[in-house]
Amino acid sequence: MDAVSRVPPEIWLEIFEYASSSPVPNLLDVDIPHPFSTAASSSATDYYDLDCLRSALRTKRSLVLVNRSWNSIASELLHQVLLIDSLHACRALSDNIESGWDESTGASVKHLLLGTLCRSSCQYLPTILRKLPNVKILSLWNANIALSDQRTADVIVDIFAPSLLRVHVYGEQLAGPQLASLFDVVHSAPHLRTLIVDCKEILGGFVVPPLPDLTFVAGHNLTRNPMDALMMLAKVDEDPFPRLQHIHLPARRLFARSHNRAFEITSPSATIATVDLRRDWEVGPEYDLWSGLSALWARCPGLTHVHLVLAWQQFAASDRFPAQLGTCAFTLPQSMTHLSILATFTGTFRMSLFVQCCEALLKSLERVGRSHPTLQVVRFTNPVLVQRTRQAAAATEMGFVKTTALRVSDVFLTATPAMTITTFSCASPSDHLSPGSVYVTTLFRLRLYYLMSLSIHSFARSPSLSSLSLAFLDHVIQL
Repeated sequence: MDAVSRVPPEIWLEIFEYASSSPVPNLLDVDIPHPFSTAASSSATDYYDLDCLRSALRTKRSLVLVNRSWNSIASELLHQVLLIDSLHACRALSDNIESGWDESTGASVKHLLLGTLCRSSCQYLPTILRKLPNVKILSLWNANIALSDQRTADVIVDIFAPSLLRVHVYGEQLAGPQLASLFDVVHSAPHLRTLIVDCKEILGGFVVPPLPDLTFVAGHNLTRNPMDALMMLAKVDEDPFPRLQHIHLPARRLFARSHNRAFEITSPSATIATVDLRRDWEVGPEYDLWSGLSALWARCPGLTHVHLVLAWQQFAASDRFPAQLGTCAFTLPQSMTHLSILATFTGTFRMSLFVQCCEALLKSLERVGRSHPTLQVVRFTNPVLVQRTRQAAAATEMGFVKTTALRVSDVFLTATPAMTITTFSCASPSDHLSPGSVYVTTLFRLRLYYLMSLSIHSFARSPSLSSLSLAFLDHVIQL
């Protein structure tokens, strides 16, 4: 018996799934991961990277071609995700169907991704889509094209909608006929659980119909003109989304003075709100961001988990986020028990800016701690430090960077008995930090007298605790 035969097929499936999905995780997940259950380095609704997706699909094809044993085991994984992103791909699939399509192949497709297709592709799409009866997840990269062709839209409604659980729509601009087709798709999907509409412009308005199983909704629109976008959820006497748990939207669409209904939602059942602030620190006076947030909290009184996504530059701008967070201008829900901050970084990384940003963040959190006595957990994630650890530590040890003492007031710590820190991470054992580095010094200077629980996410490959974790634990024990 060879080595392949001795390993149970279930184990091989786990290995194949991991090997082929790691570049693009969550491809087959119907639900968006909870922002407090993952240390994701990006927003859960960001675009799929097409290059990474193609790489994952190539890996699946390679696994199937290794030998007969692997072919029989991995074949069911090969067609779970189908990417159609060119006229050539449409023609090839259409030819395969005409020459004798294996129905089991089409039945195994669970996630269909229609990429940046040209209008000539639409002549082939209806024939192809009719052979895919079990699609659960539909991603439309260029919804302008797919939803403009009435025959394609009709097939999506007739074949896909009854079983659809997740719909992800991208597009440059959606207008009358396309919005009508999108409404038909959503309205005909009674079991839909996740809806993401991410378009630069929505002309004429799009009203989401009542969906009893909807748990996650995201309305993205980064256009600067608030009159160009109108995405509203259905307004009826009864709760149209009784199971809605998570709302995800950019703050730019929350509230614009010239059009205060850019994105409205009232949900007594929602407990999680993700607000993407990365673009809003540049907006002009026509946007009343703080009033928009307050209105959202009022319409969703059950919010307990707030996840803020922002850019590091916002921390350094004294008149923007840090100066407002925790004040009457930037209120957070009084029912909030968990606050998560994901800080992304663009541009050149500078240690001086990092220290300045940390100081601004801690000052802001002091105000939050005073005004929100129910706050239990603060989670802070900065993925860029995983990549910059070695360079920054070396710069500190050589005397190029001066460490700065950061302190958190007793008031904040008393109100926050549990603090989760995911900032200080190591990419590999060789990147372990010594207690003299900026990161450890920054962390050690926090006055953690009231700390009851701490979680440090380490990406070290060694099974043992990293030197960073050990050094920090030594410090906590000494307090």
